[in-house]
Amino acid sequence: MRGAGTMRVMVSDRRGFIDIEYSSGQAVSARLTILDPFGRPLRSFDCTRQGRVVWDCTASGNRTVPNGVYFCRLAAGPTVRVLPFVLSR
Repeated sequence: MRGAGTMRVMVSDRRGFIDIEYSSGQAVSARLTILDPFGRPLRSFDCTRQGRVVWDCTASGNRTVPNGVYFCRLAAGPTVRVLPFVLSR
C-alpha cells in the first residue's frame, strides 16, 4: 500500500521477546496492534512516525500467548498495513 510504511518482525536479542521495527511513512502518529489468528487485538502500542516496539509475547493482563500465527497491524492516518508472523519459542 502506498504511504502505509514498512514493518519488520524479528526475534529479539532477549529470549521471549519480539522486535518490531516500523516506519509509518507519514508524519502522523501511528498505532501498532498485535492480533491473534481470529483478528482479535492482543496488545496495542502508540507509536511515533518510525521506531521499534519490543513485544513481550503477552496479551493484555500479562497472559503469555501460545506459539502460532499472529498479525502485526500498523495504522497511520487512513492507511493500514498488516504483516503475518509465526511465534515459535
